[in-house]
Amino acid sequence: AAASSAYAAEQAAWANVASSTISAAMYMKGGTPPPKGQSCFVENSKVLMKDGDFKNIQDIKIGNKVQNVNGEAIVKRLITHEINDVYRIYTSGSVSTTAEHPLYINGKWTNAKELNWDNELTYIDKLYNVETDDTFIVDGIVASGVLSLEFKQI
Repeated sequence: AAASSAYAAEQAAWANVASSTISAAMYMKGGTPPPKGQSCFVENSKVLMKDGDFKNIQDIKIGNKVQNVNGEAIVKRLITHEINDVYRIYTSGSVSTTAEHPLYINGKWTNAKELNWDNELTYIDKLYNVETDDTFIVDGIVASGVLSLEFKQI
């Protein structure tokens, strides 16, 4: 019951994040966010495929099998956002993402903004996301591939 309550609290917290407006402090004048509720990675982010190889995120195709914490997930679609503008990107090691993409780190869902990752305004042509029924691994980090806020417990 306690675990269920904690999970419900996490879901409520993510729903709060999704319903909040994009802050002007995060996307300074001229910045273009992806559509509300979308979170993304930069071009050339490395997605771990089921066969153990890495593929650039922009080269992922529908039906590809990607590695996740439960074995594999099948790609439902690759989402591409045309940005062509300055955008705030958060980085840690080789991972470069938008502020609020759900990441599973140290046994809980969080995001780059909450983790206080380094960030800077960067010119971005496109941002990408991989939709699956579960998670996928990008640049060594477990990321949500679920577009709704009903995150599965890992």
